[in-house]
Formats: sequence, C-alpha cells, structure tokens
Amino acid sequence: MVPYGVHGHLIELNLVLLGYLPWPEKLQCVSGYWRAWVHRQLNGNVLPDNFEDWVYYHFGSGIARHFMIPYNTELWGLSPREMSLDWVRPFVPQSSLRETMKGLIANRTARVGYNTVFLYPVRGGMQALVDALAASVPKIELNRQAVEIDLSRKTVRFADGGMETYERLISTMPLDTLVRLARGLPDNLRGVSRRLRCSRLLNVVCGVRRPLPHSYHWIYFPEEKFPFFRLVFPSNIMASLAPPDSAIISAEISNPEAGKAGQLAQAVRGQLLKLGMVRQPSDIVFTEQNFLTHAYPVHDQQREAAVSELLDFFKGKDVFSIGRFGAWRYSSIDDAIVGALDAVEEMVESPVAVAI
Repeated sequence: MVPYGVHGHLIELNLVLLGYLPWPEKLQCVSGYWRAWVHRQLNGNVLPDNFEDWVYYHFGSGIARHFMIPYNTELWGLSPREMSLDWVRPFVPQSSLRETMKGLIANRTARVGYNTVFLYPVRGGMQALVDALAASVPKIELNRQAVEIDLSRKTVRFADGGMETYERLISTMPLDTLVRLARGLPDNLRGVSRRLRCSRLLNVVCGVRRPLPHSYHWIYFPEEKFPFFRLVFPSNIMASLAPPDSAIISAEISNPEAGKAGQLAQAVRGQLLKLGMVRQPSDIVFTEQNFLTHAYPVHDQQREAAVSELLDFFKGKDVFSIGRFGAWRYSSIDDAIVGALDAVEEMVESPVAVAI
C-alpha cells in the first residue's frame, strides 16, 4: 500500500516514498528506475505509444511491477497496454533522479504533482463551492430527468411530461447517455458511442466512533488481497465532516461483481480491522454503499477518435457536451469549471441557452 497526503481523484505516485518500502522491493524499484533513466538518456527520441510502455520508460520495471501496473489495472479494469497517453499529464507526475534518490536515502517526501497543496472549504464540503456558484444563477430546476433531446426541433423532453426549447444546449450528462437520448442522431454515430468505455465504482463509507490512527488523506492499495484500490479519509481533510472524536473512511472498489456489494462491504470492514484503522468491529457504527455506473472514463486507444467525432457532431447541432463524462475525459473538478466557462464564452452571443 502507498500512503499519500493530499486529496483528489488522481493517479499519483510519489517516488520519494520509496524509502519506506522493504529493502528487496526498494532495490528493485531503484535499480529499475536507474536503468530506465539511463535508457532515456541514450534513447530519448524513442517514445512509447501506450501507457504500460510509458510506465516502464519513465519509472522502470520495479515500480511498474510493484505499483503502477497492478494499481492501474485494478482502477481502469483493463491492461495499461490498451491505454493511450492523452490523460497522463498532470495526473501521473514524474520525479527527477535526484528526488528519487533523496526519497530512498532520507525517507522524506517532497512535493510532486499539481495538487500537493490545496484549499478546501472549512464547512459544507465541496457542496459549499457548488452553492456559491449557484447563488448567482437566476433559475435552477432540480430533479427533472431528461428523456429525449430532439436535435432538429431543439427541444428537451422530461420524465415529468414537461418540455424546454433551446437555441444552444450545454449537457453534462455522460456522452453515451446523450447519444441514447438524442433524436436525429445518425446510426453510425450510435455505433461510435459503443466504443466508449468507463469503469464502475462501489463506494463503501464507514462511520467510525474513534479518531483515526494517522493523518493521511488517502492510501493506495495495488495488492490483489485488498478488495479496494484506495481508502480515502474525508474527516482528515475536514474534521467537521464527522462528529468530534469520530472519523469517516471511504473505500473505493472498481468494477465490482454484480450482486456482491454486501460481501464486498463486509470484506472492507474486515480489512479495516487487519490494517489497524479500527480497533474492533463495534467501532464501525454504520456502513453505507454507493454505486456509480460512470466512475472513470477509460482512455483506451479508441477513445480519442470516437469522442472527437461525437463532440464535433453535437457541437454542429448546437449541443455542447462538457465535464468528465460529457467530454469523456479523465479530469478534475477545476477542469470541469474551466470547461463550463469556455463553453459559455463560446456560446455567449446566444440569447437562449439551457443546461442539463
């Protein structure tokens, strides 16, 4: 397992944590990293074309075998060899040779990656950010499910029987859902949408009656023996998310088997005991399960061409599909905000716009 001290949905590897590994694994990681570094100096113009080769190219065989390959296989649900490189920066930061050696010798962490320092609301969690943005919007209607989008008539029909017209439309729903609801979409583009892949996620949240024995914000788990690929500790980020002297632990399980949620939740509780996160079973006062059909858009070798074709078509019909799954691009919340601002700027001359 690999601990990390900041929060966010990222795939980060802080190489300076090598010093905490057992010596056999430490030597394998460092020798592999050294050989990869030498190889880059001699063959720097030969660049990889898939994520697995990129990992070996930048980190070497030890880090690839002990962390990057098993972790990313678990997270994405496919071999890293099938993945492209259009998502890598800034989500997989690269450490220098000097930083890596320093981490090995001194067991000290350094700031690697784009979010090693971040701001977080004191109260209300990330909902506080959403509420602040929404306060300046004159009309927001919630709990209305779109069931059909007529691209020719420029109408959106809702499950409650209502209908809205638009001149330009911003959609943040998953791109494959937009394709399914769109009326007037060519059949060949429906075929293109079937090339889109994403991972599903089971989130098991445990309320704990005692403080946590550490200050980590999250910990990665590449080992197969763990049912989760990551544990997140929200109450270490913002203490007010839990009652005094209590904590929240969130376990993330990628692509769970159907009908296994209960068993997986039980396995999570068992592992929290073994890891020393909780002292005894009665310390876990509640467990909640949340399932996401769309968790992480998969950047395989087919994604870029498929997404580009779909987004270009919809934009030609005055529909702007944005956000992590609207644009089917692995991204963070700040990327989503910037994407929304860019879309509004592009369509600002339109007198009537609807966002769904």
